[in-house]
Amino acid sequence: MKNILILFCFLIPALTSGQNSEISGSVIDHNNLPVIYANVVLYSLIDSSIVKVEYSNETGNYSIKGISSGSYFIGTSYVGYPDAVSPGFDISDSDLITLDPIRFEPSSNELEEVTVTAKKPLLEMKPDKMILNVEGSINNSGSDAYTLLRQSPGVMIDNNDNIFMLGKSGLQIFIDGRPTQLNGTDLADFLKTIPSSEIESIEIITNPSSKYEAEGNAGIINIKLLRDKNLGANGSLNTTYSIGQKSRYNTTLRGTYKSKAWNTYGTVTGYKGADINPFNLYREQQGLSFDQASIGNDSWNGFNSRAGVDYILNEKSTFGFLANLSKSQGHHVQNTESDIFKTGSSLIDSTLVAMSDNESDRANWNINGNYKYSDKQNRSLNIDVDYGKYSRTREAFQPNTYFGAGGMILSTKDFFTYTPTDIEIATAKLDFEQDFLNGRLQFGAKVANVITDNVFDFYNVYDETRELDTERSNDFRYSELVYASYANYSMKINDLSMQAGLRIEHTNSEGHLTALIPSENELVERSYTDLFPSFGLTYQLNEKNRFQLNYSRLINITSFHDINPFRFCIDDFYFDK
Repeated sequence: MKNILILFCFLIPALTSGQNSEISGSVIDHNNLPVIYANVVLYSLIDSSIVKVEYSNETGNYSIKGISSGSYFIGTSYVGYPDAVSPGFDISDSDLITLDPIRFEPSSNELEEVTVTAKKPLLEMKPDKMILNVEGSINNSGSDAYTLLRQSPGVMIDNNDNIFMLGKSGLQIFIDGRPTQLNGTDLADFLKTIPSSEIESIEIITNPSSKYEAEGNAGIINIKLLRDKNLGANGSLNTTYSIGQKSRYNTTLRGTYKSKAWNTYGTVTGYKGADINPFNLYREQQGLSFDQASIGNDSWNGFNSRAGVDYILNEKSTFGFLANLSKSQGHHVQNTESDIFKTGSSLIDSTLVAMSDNESDRANWNINGNYKYSDKQNRSLNIDVDYGKYSRTREAFQPNTYFGAGGMILSTKDFFTYTPTDIEIATAKLDFEQDFLNGRLQFGAKVANVITDNVFDFYNVYDETRELDTERSNDFRYSELVYASYANYSMKINDLSMQAGLRIEHTNSEGHLTALIPSENELVERSYTDLFPSFGLTYQLNEKNRFQLNYSRLINITSFHDINPFRFCIDDFYFDK
């Protein structure tokens, strides 16, 4: 997780502008009774685009937080009723507004003939997860996975690209059931490269069972990508272009060929874009005030590709192979001006002008071999073997100039950082399920081997000449071997559902810090075993009321990218790490 650090002895909370507004209201039926788990969608009044998706709770109430100023309206839907909408309304920063109840009215149309067409709702509520169905919805084009997560119920993304679910950090992001191994800006940049036209649904799992890794404390979001189910050869070309202050586009070419025995598929997406991000910060500390105004300009380009083949041996067994490759380049320029003065005085003592220039290159690839078995006795077996490499290189130049009264230069302080990261991950896992004692039994095992190399080279810059700072530079190598096994059992008796599970993980790890000053070299070796129990009860009192009790032990695990954290500077006083 990124931690924002200010380089002083202590920090007084800063006053910043952001998306702090909140909209609340309720949904009722024609008898004025609350409607629970109704889809509640916030739309922009200007173009009817989706801003956020939520749902009404057990009392029929809803709350939509983190909304920026603008004009909106609410749309609601529920099975058995025509859709209902609210009047348009305006909201400003930090507003807390409560709307009048939205009322569902029964349809008064009498039809002589009814044709039923199956269509998934935008938001599905399941006992163990929520599902945002993207395929076939208004979200299916002109957007990306990052924007869809912003719109998802219970999900918030802050200005540093940290993703929260139900107010908690430590969230895991999966793609087709596999962890991304990315976080923060790297994860955000990757999600922006997945066009919404490639996404079937987003699963929001708030209380994962023992089947999943015991990482994080917020749950799991699984992004399921589309697979064409039609026989024969199929292809599509999709291009999206959007423009605001800056423009962006992506083009996706998809092709499949499916027969009774073979299924081959491939997707290539190219993208390019730019964005502007203003950032203002006021803080008081040690008797001084700092009034900072900055604006960031981002640009990026790259491609994603995915290709796979499935061989259907018989009605029970399928062998598959999948390969993913993505490459991207990014450029970030942050121009900052900070006025520095004594607290309580209006006289500016000095002004810091900084320009942070960052260039990054990323290349990720992964291959997967898999086997799937299922039979008429409701037994299933999945075996997956994965190997992948994630590489990132970032170069950052940070000049800082202090000006006094009349524009006189008081001092300068320039530095440059070079921070390459390489991560190799190899995993093998087995999952088995079958009916057992009127319930469902799951068990499995996994082994994962991770090797990372994080280099941090810090240079002081004098008259455009770089000098390596040996006290700040180092190389950190980390390896981790994890053995895991789990068992989980679930059953339902009338209106009572229960699940209980246990996951066991044994970890061997070694971290070796190599500093340019030999006395600071350090080797850390660890070997330990952890137990992670989980338990859940659900009681369905009636159609509108359900009670849940969940318990699970999870831990926050440092991202492989953050094991040797790098500084991303805005000016001489402020950086995130």
